[in-house]
Amino acid sequence: MIEKTKHNVWVFFARIRTKKKIKKLKQQLCDLSWHIHIEKMDEPQMVKQYKETESIIFMNQTILKGLQYV
Repeated sequence: MIEKTKHNVWVFFARIRTKKKIKKLKQQLCDLSWHIHIEKMDEPQMVKQYKETESIIFMNQTILKGLQYV
């Protein structure tokens, strides 16, 4: 009983941390997108960072789906 409660509390806070991280990454993605499109620059570094941020968001969303309460 206590182990289930501990697990559920851990999952609760892990979900909050993951959601905050996703929100921050989406903002970063928006900023990169704005910079790439407004500047109309084809900087490979910016494009690479944009793609990496997209993949990190996907991984965090997958982690969020896996965090289940018992």
